[in-house]
Amino acid sequence: MLRVTPLTQPRGGRCLPPHTGKRRKTDPGITELAALILEALPNENVGELAATLHDAALPHADLMGADKRFFCAVVDDGIVGYVGLEIYGIEALLRSAVVFRAARGKGYGRMMVEALLEIAFEVGIQRVWLLTETAAGFFGKLGFQHADRAQAPPAIAATEEFAALCPKTANLMVRTL
Repeated sequence: MLRVTPLTQPRGGRCLPPHTGKRRKTDPGITELAALILEALPNENVGELAATLHDAALPHADLMGADKRFFCAVVDDGIVGYVGLEIYGIEALLRSAVVFRAARGKGYGRMMVEALLEIAFEVGIQRVWLLTETAAGFFGKLGFQHADRAQAPPAIAATEEFAALCPKTANLMVRTL
């Protein structure tokens, strides 16, 4: 189950400590993943996001800005990861989807990206772009297609992530919503 919050900052800055990765029992003999909720990341938590991205060797130098929206993925009152968007009209750049080590292998990455794409669609974004060095297969399974860097819209190509933070060898991918 996915639930998402709007692109605005949450009241009270709810993003909580990392999730332990445990599963929830619903009925005897049945184990399922708990609901994943994307919550807008409060500005005061950007330092935690930056540290997490740094540890995962992902771009983290340009996290602030009016066009950037970051979210924490919450499961059972604990954060399992982060994901973000840079929005430029009808185009957006998916920013650094990262799942904490203890929560990996449970489908949270897929759920997190699907929830982010739902948010993007709801606010009128038509295409979501991303750069990746290591996760092209993962994003391909979520409907992203490889694209030539020359195909990137000017606003996406002008982002710090595209122009400076990611190497020219990073895969550019796009998904039409």
